[in-house]
Amino acid sequence: MSNDEERAHEIATELTKRFTNEGKLVEAGWAAFRHLVVPADASDVQRDEMRFAFFAGAEHLFTSMMSMLDPGEDPTTADLSRMDKLAEELAQFRENLRGRVQAAGRPPSMLRPPPPPEQRIGDAPIEQEYRNMMQGVAHALDDTFNKGAKGADRKVGFVLLLFEFGEAMGRCNYISNGADRRDIVTMFKEQIKRFEGQPEMKGSA
Repeated sequence: MSNDEERAHEIATELTKRFTNEGKLVEAGWAAFRHLVVPADASDVQRDEMRFAFFAGAEHLFTSMMSMLDPGEDPTTADLSRMDKLAEELAQFRENLRGRVQAAGRPPSMLRPPPPPEQRIGDAPIEQEYRNMMQGVAHALDDTFNKGAKGADRKVGFVLLLFEFGEAMGRCNYISNGADRRDIVTMFKEQIKRFEGQPEMKGSA
């Protein structure tokens, strides 16, 4: 990426944050899309109809995301699978849009997805190299303990933490089957107290 493209991407990211805070994210997306795709000589009726279609797509996506997620504050294995498929679908559209923009001789830098936020130990999506394996394990655990029950019909909740051994532990990857994060925080606190209260044990069984 050239310095000019990198700078343009930084500006686009900052504008996205600003418009989101102002409640105008979709409007900002439409403005960028119109600049890149809509012909300059398009009629007012054509622009209005395309804006309506753009907002209809955004409304459909947002409503679908809110309704397709399983209950609970943490993403389930099914949630992650749905989001992966959505990301793949939009990535295909982005490539199609990129081709159209490049054919028109316009810079494609605004089409790049925003970079991931700075990652802390457990405050980011699962690392890609472990994503499929953790989803598979979590799905198997959920199916085993809940015998195929879904949503509110499930009786057993669990969390799975995965990290690499080393001198300094790095990222801790987290997945659950939809357990309420407040309950998990309480459980962790109680577990930490229990661990700290136990004497150090040595030897082998």
